[in-house]
Amino acid sequence: GIVVVDTQRSIVSTNQRFLDIFEFPPEIIASNSEEQAFDWSLRNKIVDPVAVAAQMDDALARPEMPGNYEVTLTNGQVFEIHRAPILQGDRVQGRIWFFHDITERKQALENLRASEERLRLVIENAPDAILVYDFDQSRFIDTNKAAERLFGCGRDEILKLGPRHFYA
Repeated sequence: GIVVVDTQRSIVSTNQRFLDIFEFPPEIIASNSEEQAFDWSLRNKIVDPVAVAAQMDDALARPEMPGNYEVTLTNGQVFEIHRAPILQGDRVQGRIWFFHDITERKQALENLRASEERLRLVIENAPDAILVYDFDQSRFIDTNKAAERLFGCGRDEILKLGPRHFYA
């Protein structure tokens, strides 16, 4: 979604995607007011309105500076927001905001973290010794408690000594 505002906080232009994201009521759209649209969004669509309000305060205090944020909506969508000044020479004429839906990417990262945690727990609690070897670095990079018991030394020592110490 894209929205362009001038220095008086009037909405100069939007695309349909921006309007679809926030589902503004007709009176907010008709107002062409960034302030009204923003306030309505804080009350109705944004999960952490305090953090988002602080980001807007930054945009208003430093209109010449670009910025990047993440915003989570009450429907679970997550947007990466980029703002940039619109300049004429060195004078700020307004701001442009870009809203990029990163919901799927955030969910994929969360799924990856959960999968990594499950794998870590499986390795950590396995009854057999497990050692993870990095061929590029020619060393162990991980081990479990069963390997510590088998070799009679702690994890840090196993990782420091490497395979040559344990296998002739």
